[in-house]
Amino acid sequence: MSYQNRKAVARSFLILILTAILSLTIIIYAVNQFFARADQVVDEQACRASILTRVKSNLKVLDVVEFNPFPIVCKTQEKTLEGDREQVMMQISDLSARCWWMFLNGEYGNIFNKKSLFSDNMCFICYTFNIKDNIEPITGEELFEYMDDNYYITKAGEKGEPEGVVTYLDYIQRWKGEGIVLIGNGIDDEKDIQFVGNEEHTYSISLISPDISFVGGWTDDILKYINIFKSTEQREQESELKNTNKIYIANMGVDDKNQCVNLESI
Repeated sequence: MSYQNRKAVARSFLILILTAILSLTIIIYAVNQFFARADQVVDEQACRASILTRVKSNLKVLDVVEFNPFPIVCKTQEKTLEGDREQVMMQISDLSARCWWMFLNGEYGNIFNKKSLFSDNMCFICYTFNIKDNIEPITGEELFEYMDDNYYITKAGEKGEPEGVVTYLDYIQRWKGEGIVLIGNGIDDEKDIQFVGNEEHTYSISLISPDISFVGGWTDDILKYINIFKSTEQREQESELKNTNKIYIANMGVDDKNQCVNLESI
């Protein structure tokens, strides 16, 4: 065999080895992505199942004190969003809808069952995320409008949960249970939240569940009559806001502590 032939064989062998290594790398990456996605879905399903078990299993002592032996098994998931402004808003909306689904579509109140004499609203962060790509900042108002104008496809298969197409906002606020979407402000109330790219900030999507204190019910009734400077409609709106489950989208470290006491682990 001539020198040129041996050189050609060596080159072909090297190309074959490099191709095999590249193919193996792609396969390993695809498998890892598949199992990472599978783990996320399993975690979300386990979270929802544990909450359903808990809300169906409250025990009462002397018809006064409630307690529950079943824990909530949920994990905060970290996400990196990619794409243009439209794609980022879609991903934030999808994650918000998924968080709402995990916590039973707002059909149950006081999910965390953290009763005390005087208590605060409790919340759990379903997702934290940052935005990888450089995009023009998205305001909270723009995100709210996107959720009001664009559609979320619900999946059939669960009892009483038909398949359908509703806007993201309708899905959270009125599709099964009643809810409220809150999109946090910046450092002060006059500054709208800004979703910016280049991974400059980390944001959170939380479920806020009203925490019912032992004295909360009758104090609310008294306060309705004490506050004579507000109309009946205003008092009813404030009561509804206080006692309704919420999806809260916030800028972590800036406005994520304004609405609720965060449960680190449930």
